Amino acid sequence: MSWISEKICQLQNAFASYKSQENFSCPSDEDRGQDLSALKVTELKALAKEQGLKGYTGLRKAELVEMLKQN
Repeated sequence: MSWISEKICQLQNAFASYKSQENFSCPSDEDRGQDLSALKVTELKALAKEQGLKGYTGLRKAELVEMLKQN
């Protein structure tokens, strides 16, 4: 999970517990893989850049998804 996703999830949990004493469920690794597959190649490349990954510019969509899932 990227650090941004983790922070968003933490904030959602904090807000949910403050508001209604319920926990927001964070996506599992499998769910995130499916979410990544729904993104466009340009969006995947933007995520790779945001995460500071190298060597992603020449990759195809499936390769980008795999790279992002591993990091």
